[in-house]
Amino acid sequence: MRKYAPAAPLVLLVLAACGSSPTTNYYTLAPVPPTSQQAACHLTGAAPFKFDSVTIPGSIDRLAVVRSAGPNRLNVAEFDRWAAPLDDQLRRVLSDDLAQRLPAGRVIPPQGAAGSDAPRMIAVDIDRFDADLTGHVVLAADWSVVSGKNVTTRKTERIEADADATAYDSDAAAMSRTLGILADHIAASIAAAGDC
Repeated sequence: MRKYAPAAPLVLLVLAACGSSPTTNYYTLAPVPPTSQQAACHLTGAAPFKFDSVTIPGSIDRLAVVRSAGPNRLNVAEFDRWAAPLDDQLRRVLSDDLAQRLPAGRVIPPQGAAGSDAPRMIAVDIDRFDADLTGHVVLAADWSVVSGKNVTTRKTERIEADADATAYDSDAAAMSRTLGILADHIAASIAAAGDC
């Protein structure tokens, strides 16, 4: 007669392995107040602004949080994720940030209707947006304002901030600060041109 080992120890081992899986953590970017006093902005009756597009590199276009681990290596966090697609968060946060820096009604939310005036579109092309293993965050981006078919402003920015390298939520906070600084620069440029 053939004897079989009891299955109970194997089942307990499998259940124990399942019970020890790490918890997945979710992070989000958030608007921040202006970092400096903005230049006086005079309403001219011109069309409002709207973030038309925010493009990001494919290397960070994922729900998992990515850290730069060197010139040719990235660390992708298996259990630390963005709560929503990064490009959607960027459009929302930049829109909210700019709205805090310009007079009321001058920025249309990403999903908002334009009304009677076609808005002036702001496009942001991000080349780099991540933290490294020391917590140093870099935002490198080109942005432009387009009115109709004409590009009225085009600039390149490199903004840096530091975070606590041991905490991904600190990365998210530092990344949010860099977006706030970018919004400061966009608002200052718009105000300097006198067309807000």
